[in-house]
Amino acid sequence: MESIEFKAAGKRITLSKEQAVRKLKGTKPDVIQVHAVEIGGTMYPVKQAFAVLTDLDPLDFSPNQARGVFRRLGFKLSRKT
Repeated sequence: MESIEFKAAGKRITLSKEQAVRKLKGTKPDVIQVHAVEIGGTMYPVKQAFAVLTDLDPLDFSPNQARGVFRRLGFKLSRKT
């Protein structure tokens, strides 16, 4: 299980793809406004998924930062048009 390390809101976080899938399992996705990430076969708003995985307030990070982390982990990202 390969992990990545990143910093968000001044907090150093280590996360693997498997941990992300496990932690979001059973989480009901909010309505997707613009950016989405597919985790464990479910589409989540990027900010919701990142907040759940990092225990950060969604106001403490940008969608671009979250998208970069999800991209590094190998998750599929999409944009609602």
